[in-house]
This record gives sequence, structure tokens and C-alpha cells, in this order.
Amino acid sequence: MLAARIPDGRAATAAAIVGAAALLVAAAVHVAQLVSIFHDVPWIGPLFAADAAASAFVALAILVTRRRVAAVPSSRASLAAISASV
Repeated sequence: MLAARIPDGRAATAAAIVGAAALLVAAAVHVAQLVSIFHDVPWIGPLFAADAAASAFVALAILVTRRRVAAVPSSRASLAAISASV
């Protein structure tokens, strides 16, 4: 079921684009924070870089493959980021 394609249609396409764009914005924010704030912190800096790379990869996977399975890592990454910031 998760490997099913995202349905064709305007709403589904818009949701995929908005979701991918949100991931790319989060990746850009993490890169900016890495460069300006966390570049000297030994263990946080690499985590910010890894999160930015993973977010960009998943965003591209959502847009290119249009598979629901690509959305699962993004939702888990978002949940982990939210829970870590609390």
C-alpha cells in the first residue's frame, strides 16, 4: 500500500509539491543554521548537515517517484525534529 503511486490530480500534485517544498525549506534553514551557528559544535553540526541532506533527498524522491513510500521518511524526520525541539 505504501509503495502505491500518489494519485494523479491537482490536489495530490499540489500536496506533493507543497510537501517537497516544505522539506527543501527545512533543509535550507538547517544549512543556514549550520553555517551561522552550529559549525563549531562537534556533534550538532554534522547532524544538521545530515538532516539537510536527507530532507533534500526525500523531497526529490517525492517529486521524482511520486510514491507514497517516499513520504514516510519525511513524516518520521519531521516528527523527530519536532520532538527533539520540545
